[in-house]
Amino acid sequence: MNDVLQFVESEKIGQEVILLDPRGSSFQKAGHIPGSIHIPYESLSTQESSLRFKSKEELLQIFSDKGVDPLTEKQILCSCGSGVSVCNLVVALEICGRSFSPNTNTTVIYDGSWSEWGADPNTPKSKAQN
Repeated sequence: MNDVLQFVESEKIGQEVILLDPRGSSFQKAGHIPGSIHIPYESLSTQESSLRFKSKEELLQIFSDKGVDPLTEKQILCSCGSGVSVCNLVVALEICGRSFSPNTNTTVIYDGSWSEWGADPNTPKSKAQN
């Protein structure tokens, strides 16, 4: 959590780090980490099956509509409510050509997620959608 807090406090979110949050309605209701870009996990799957991702072209368009280039050299930090729905986001990024490796720092999962961030009275929180 300290790394994420440092990014937020130093205003690196958006400049050097892209912060993505795939939660559903809780993104607005419960709040989110300031600077988070909301890409609901439901938007990444087909209408026919929540177990099937949309095509690469459709996913690229979803990211583009939010101002996110999956192939950016910036670090992409992924967070959600409890560390589950973030997996859909990481797979969608991989479908779009972004590599994810635990040994690199280019795509990172904040595993504490909103459950940790939201419970801490000292972390900044936002309810305005980005």
